[in-house]
Amino acid sequence: MNPPINAASLNQPFTGWDELRTSGPAWKIERPQATVDSYVPFFPDQNGKVYELLLANLPVMLHCMDGAGRLTSVNKRWAQSLGYSETEAVGRAFNEFLAPDSRARLVQHIYPAYFQSGICRDEILTVTRKDGSMAKVVLSMNAYRGDKGRIERSVCLLDEPLNVSQAVTVVEDQRFKGAFESAAHGMALVSPLGEITLANGAFWEFLEGTEQERAASVEDILHKDDVASFLTSVGELIKSKSPSIKQELRYVTAKGRLMHGATSVALVRNDAGEVEQIILQIVDVTDKKQATQRLQHAQKMEAIGQLTGGLAHDFNNLLTVIIGNLQLLENKLGTDEKGQRRLAEAIDAARKGSDLTRQMLAFARKQVLEPREVNINDLVKGIAPLISRSIGEAIQFKADAMAGEPKALIDPSQLESSILNLAINARDAMPKGGLLTIETQPIYLDKAYAAKYPEVTPGH
Repeated sequence: MNPPINAASLNQPFTGWDELRTSGPAWKIERPQATVDSYVPFFPDQNGKVYELLLANLPVMLHCMDGAGRLTSVNKRWAQSLGYSETEAVGRAFNEFLAPDSRARLVQHIYPAYFQSGICRDEILTVTRKDGSMAKVVLSMNAYRGDKGRIERSVCLLDEPLNVSQAVTVVEDQRFKGAFESAAHGMALVSPLGEITLANGAFWEFLEGTEQERAASVEDILHKDDVASFLTSVGELIKSKSPSIKQELRYVTAKGRLMHGATSVALVRNDAGEVEQIILQIVDVTDKKQATQRLQHAQKMEAIGQLTGGLAHDFNNLLTVIIGNLQLLENKLGTDEKGQRRLAEAIDAARKGSDLTRQMLAFARKQVLEPREVNINDLVKGIAPLISRSIGEAIQFKADAMAGEPKALIDPSQLESSILNLAINARDAMPKGGLLTIETQPIYLDKAYAAKYPEVTPGH
């Protein structure tokens, strides 16, 4: 483990190099401090002068360090860029030429990793020039280890301040890419022509598209009725000074599903003010939209139920009066068979109307539950006309009753209401028409099933 570094000493020449460099038992060695007088060429072989001349005149900032982290040589570009002469630079620790924050990062993070790997690449630091001004540089280092594995020399390259903007852009691009890809919501870049040039995983997940199914343009993913609205909004955004707009749009996935997305649209302009890219951000609100629609439907049905209940109640009162008067008339007619027959038909029609109001009251849940033994076949047969009227002429209705007289202990109005609701749902599922069949069959509920539902008794 590397020894702790005292942060309070960061403004002093770095003295922790030996501790880091000699962290193994074989790395303990005494070494004289590097000075101008004790300068040792980096390439001591017979061709060293040629290489030294080459490095000294490279058009990039370059310096060499000894095993103590002190400069042993700097090239002309290094001296010119930072304003120091070679005599002023050689013998000083490299961290002395850094701003405090960069000095701390070099000592606490970069050096420890460098002593393990012997390589450092593309670390952005701030150097302090002799005149006190600062500049960004990109540091890269390579180590030369001796026979015992010790780092004896290092060659360090500093990218020129003029080139750092590109390096910073690359780093920022990498960070943007990471944030872009890991975003929870769908994001995409769109050209002014509407072509999708880049999109993250959440975007394609929202659209349920595989690599082969990915759309080429916004028009391919939008619902056809929303394309014009989107184009109009983008046009208004281009003319306005607003940074972005938001609207809810419908999208069609690769599987044909309709999705709802809260869409934010922003523009990327060049220096001339021309639109270069359109940024889309989509938040999936499909579930929320469907929940809202279900709530609205439930509220509508509740309102219909209240209206139906009120009308049915008033209409039932009228029918009660009509039936009562018809019965009185029937008693007074005596033996007039023709009159009796007509009155019987009128009374029968009034009672059917009363049954209808009872069904309407049950639908509106205004009627008290009255469970009794009911013949299911007869109940389905009796409600068949109401079902036929409710589902419309485009759907054929068929009642398939089982043999015998199946009976159940149930409130007939509630069962009729349930069957009617099923029929209405079936109608909505067949907008182009079809066949609706209602079958009655016996089912045995065992003890295991009854144990899950306390109100259920085992049996048929």
